[in-house]
Amino acid sequence: MFKSRWTFIPPTTPFYVPLHLWDKKQDHPTLTTTYPIWEMMTQSNLLSATLPRDKIYGLLGICDPKDRAAIEIDYTGRMTDSMIFRDTIAHIIQSRDHIKPLQYAASGGKNVIDWPSWVPDLSQTNPNFWSCFAEMGYDASYQSSGRWLRLNHPFLGAFVLDHPFIFSCLFLISSTIAHRVANILNDSRRAGATFSDDNNVLILRGIPFDTISYADPAPDTGIFLSSDTVYLDQERAVTLPGVEVSFKRWQSAVASFKPNPYRTPEGRYAAYWRTIIGNRRRGPSGFVTPPDSFRMGYEIWGGARSIPEDQKDRWQALLTFGTFQGMVGRSLNQRSFAITSLGYLGLVPKAAKNGDLICVFQGGEVPFVLRPIGNDQWELVGECYVHGIMEGEVVKKAKPGDVRTYYLR
Repeated sequence: MFKSRWTFIPPTTPFYVPLHLWDKKQDHPTLTTTYPIWEMMTQSNLLSATLPRDKIYGLLGICDPKDRAAIEIDYTGRMTDSMIFRDTIAHIIQSRDHIKPLQYAASGGKNVIDWPSWVPDLSQTNPNFWSCFAEMGYDASYQSSGRWLRLNHPFLGAFVLDHPFIFSCLFLISSTIAHRVANILNDSRRAGATFSDDNNVLILRGIPFDTISYADPAPDTGIFLSSDTVYLDQERAVTLPGVEVSFKRWQSAVASFKPNPYRTPEGRYAAYWRTIIGNRRRGPSGFVTPPDSFRMGYEIWGGARSIPEDQKDRWQALLTFGTFQGMVGRSLNQRSFAITSLGYLGLVPKAAKNGDLICVFQGGEVPFVLRPIGNDQWELVGECYVHGIMEGEVVKKAKPGDVRTYYLR
């Protein structure tokens, strides 16, 4: 049994950017550099505040002036903490035209009962925040929503995608027309989210993909511990507690499931080991898709392959094995291994249940798990990884009639 030393340091030291900016402002009072409120909120998540709302208000002095003007400061009791966080997240989604905050909404649950399901509870000091797929790195994010141009504008979409040369000629004929078309292209990548009058309901366009048929919670990997929110340093056996038992259970479930969208046993085998690490590994400049040779880490762990005797090969094998193990620990944190009714393999929030819907939203980097709550409204269970639909495959195959409107409460 090998021993390994686990060291976890959050991708961004909490509050580093805000403090760095504050220090620069002291030396250069005229400095105009600011940061969006959302980035500041995520980076300061591991810090506490006297009142939950102060985790927003305390950042306003050094955040983007547009964010500062849009967020109302209230200590009168007229607004609850949940209302303040709700309105702030609604502002972020509308002003940035992306739905990244939804990816954090399932991290560790919520402290407030009336908190909308699509609003992440940033009032908590939550180390599980760092296991969100969004923290895999902005330069290597998933693109499950792909391009919605063909769905939003069928004729223009077919023209641009099928005849790119003719489209490029528009710039020579008329720059005005070309720029209008370019704006439409950009709109196809945006979320286009709207809200109810009271901001309680988030309205998004999405494509239903499939329902969950099997969901088995992963064991606690211990990578993110609430007892030490900034630095974790432990000696432990190289095998994470309970993971091998879960692997055998999941492999048995996959083998007994007849639908196989990956066509061959080998294709499903690759889909399995890639799924349990979220199909991402750390590269020189961020997280990237691991090469096929990365399966060696999984096979050494499962005993299907032995560690080479040759010193050079042995070092490479141990390095791959350690990297694979670290990614498993991160990817499985607060998640369940899942199989959809069509046989797709994925990682879903621990709260996900059989029958929950997997949906791809316009402008979303990852798919999401939804649960109907009546009156044509849905609860957002959380983000998910589904192998085979993370690069826009669902959108490419969809037709305009497949698009639905979802009301998230």
